[in-house]
Amino acid sequence: MKRYITPNRIANKARMSRRDSTQAILIVEGSTDSRVYKCFIDDNTCNVVYAKCKTSAIDALLILEHSGVCGVLAIVDADFWHVDGVKPEKYSKNLLITDTHDTDTMILSSDALEKMLSEYANENKLIRLGKPIREILIQSGIKIGYVRWVSSKYNMYIDFKKLDFCQFTDKNNLMVDCSSLLYNLEKNPKNYTLDYKKIKSMICSIKSTHNPWQICQGHDLIEILTIGLKEIFGNHTSKFIDNDIVSRNLRLSFDFLCFSGTDLYASINRWESNNSGFNLLIK
Repeated sequence: MKRYITPNRIANKARMSRRDSTQAILIVEGSTDSRVYKCFIDDNTCNVVYAKCKTSAIDALLILEHSGVCGVLAIVDADFWHVDGVKPEKYSKNLLITDTHDTDTMILSSDALEKMLSEYANENKLIRLGKPIREILIQSGIKIGYVRWVSSKYNMYIDFKKLDFCQFTDKNNLMVDCSSLLYNLEKNPKNYTLDYKKIKSMICSIKSTHNPWQICQGHDLIEILTIGLKEIFGNHTSKFIDNDIVSRNLRLSFDFLCFSGTDLYASINRWESNNSGFNLLIK
């Protein structure tokens, strides 16, 4: 069904959902993004519409702009735009991006992580890790993130969909083994033609002092965190936990105080100031 959700359909849905011309429209990438941002959006003054992907969200925004619709804002994941030097203004002044790689990493970099861990983790076991869990997640997730960045930067179209994180993540310390990661990718029939020695060389060539929160993907960090909760530092309530539960509880822990500390929140406030009469945020 997703292939039928075209940018034109998204734009039309946005138009039809608008009660009047004073109501703002917020376009986001997906349904989970919609659930995150709706907690901070005043539904009396703004309607949230989600697209199927980043490209569709941007295209729908441009369609509405070109047809003269005012008061439309889109928020999409930064992905690698921060490290690649891509500015959202390249597409539209009404396009904003997440502070970090994506919405999930923006949540994980906030106090929402500690709030979620207070429900599912054993504090003594966390202490025995020897370093903060956020630091461990970043050290492990960035190894996968570099492979994703290489794939994006050089249009390699590596398929990451069938990754089995348990095959390359150490269940004792959550460290990711790069060789096992690449082997796991190679097992995917869609990736058979890839030159993994070349990929390793490319990763070495782009490693730098970039902020790891711009390299790591939220999905990868949640996968690693879930393994940690199940195998290393979870309490009795985390026995049957899975990625969806972890992701959902992180979103629920991301409250207004967390969101108000982000650059994205400040950018939305600036957008409201520049678009008099249109309000998105709950006041």
